[in-house]
Amino acid sequence: MTDNQENKLSMGLVVQNVVNSNNVIWSGLPAFVSAFNDFEGIIVEILSNRVVQEADTKGVTLDKQQAEDVLIAKTLMISSGTYAYAVDNSNETLREKINYSPSNLRQARDTILRDMCQLIHDEVNAEIGNLADYGVLPADLTDLQNKIDLYYIAISEPREAITDRKTATQELVILLGRFDDVLTERMDKLMVMFRDSHPLFYRQYVNARMIVDLGGGPGEPEPEVGVITCVTDQSVLNEVEVVFKNNATGNFEIIWGDGDTTPLELEAEEVSRTHDYALEGTYTIEITGDLDTISNIDFKNNRLITATVKNLPQLTHLRLNDNNITDAEIENIPEIIESYFENNSMTEETVNNILIAYDDLGTHGGLLFKAIYLQGGTNASPTGDGLVAKANLESRGWVVQVAGGAGAGEITCVTDQSVLSQVTVYLSTIDSGEIVWGDGDITPVTAGGNFTHDYVLEGIYTIEVRGVIETLTYLYFREDQLISATVRNLPNLSYLRLNSNNLTDAVVVENIPEIDYSYLDDNNMTEETVNNILIAYDSMGTSNGYLYLWDGTNASPTGDGIVARDNLISRGWSVHVN
Repeated sequence: MTDNQENKLSMGLVVQNVVNSNNVIWSGLPAFVSAFNDFEGIIVEILSNRVVQEADTKGVTLDKQQAEDVLIAKTLMISSGTYAYAVDNSNETLREKINYSPSNLRQARDTILRDMCQLIHDEVNAEIGNLADYGVLPADLTDLQNKIDLYYIAISEPREAITDRKTATQELVILLGRFDDVLTERMDKLMVMFRDSHPLFYRQYVNARMIVDLGGGPGEPEPEVGVITCVTDQSVLNEVEVVFKNNATGNFEIIWGDGDTTPLELEAEEVSRTHDYALEGTYTIEITGDLDTISNIDFKNNRLITATVKNLPQLTHLRLNDNNITDAEIENIPEIIESYFENNSMTEETVNNILIAYDDLGTHGGLLFKAIYLQGGTNASPTGDGLVAKANLESRGWVVQVAGGAGAGEITCVTDQSVLSQVTVYLSTIDSGEIVWGDGDITPVTAGGNFTHDYVLEGIYTIEVRGVIETLTYLYFREDQLISATVRNLPNLSYLRLNSNNLTDAVVVENIPEIDYSYLDDNNMTEETVNNILIAYDSMGTSNGYLYLWDGTNASPTGDGIVARDNLISRGWSVHVN
């Protein structure tokens, strides 16, 4: 395939992924279903022809083992969730039909494996409407069918009609013409129907339709040199810590600015290095070495006042939060996923420049949660071109939180694991996000359901739910040994459970205007906490809800808390207190 043809196919595969991930939105529109089925069929044919074309000159064939591995992994994911559903509903017939172990699948002959996976697909498809609570969605079945088709290509002989490279090349031209027709004349036209009703899906599709030149050749400029430089204010002496997170490989050196250096030779392990300054002053910290391998670095809470991070081609996660940064230069980090700049003292110019630099990258969130946090501390609000850049990022699916805007959604809880106990969080469906468990583990969230976590060591852990959480409607943290909780600025939340924990005085629940049911009972809340919660609910001015604050050792309301309770009752609320 030519570079232009490869670029077009790459775009098509991204479009396919975006559409499959939003199956629930378009599956009820027959015209779109028909167009997309034709589109996927064309992609399968293109891939088949490409294999023949490349094999004729380079001996390149589809990697059968890789195709088998991904097919088995996807099949087991779907069959496991469906098996649990079958057990819960006493559906013995379904349970037996999909009960294949990993060894059953791996030991099967090529064509038998394809038939097994197709059988599982077809059986699950008959129950797909009942499987969302078990983590199996229509998009998963579509993805499985694609993997079955690609595996079949990998094990099959090329079609008899394609006998040589010339024939394959000619057929590719025809197929790509059909590819263009389906996109421009059918799918693009029908996508307009989702622009207002499902704007995120529409934006993802539009972004996916952009053709990016992935070709390369001689004469390309050398990559710019990576830079990681920070300045720490040690007018009050404080230990400085730099953390490399499970990623960097190669040789590095941390130059602390006081004459000391720390050499590092890393092999993708997580490494932390600390330094204590002997004398008060201002010091420049520089990291040198194989910076192009770094993907995750943490400089939080190091009394930094300036920071420069640029030209790092693999960087995906950057933490510069909880410092005193006023000026920062953050540029050319094309793979960045999450950036934490909150709780600093950034000037308006700095905030604007960071937003513009991220916008200039041209990347989009879409299928992969991407976020930049610039709120908190005394960080300035963006203006002018900074606001334009923020809007551009959000239009491409980024989560952007800045100072001075509408309050950013926040879900933060602290669990006391002095006695180890499994923690379970239930979330309704959100577009994209993650649960940060506080012990280094992170669980990506792309659909609703129960998410559990087991801590290995006793201790106190902070749990955060991040991402597009403003769309949440249900949130449960019941019986999770919580000792504090903050839930606020969630415009769609209607159902909240924080009951049967050990919450005392660090509880903030505010600005959840659509709330209908709130269970905060069976805790150990102080009088002040109970009063503050009642006042916060009263201030929302809503009617006809349910608020439970009784049981456990929750205190009784007093003063303004009683006034707020009575106001709520007068507006039809059912309020239960001790």
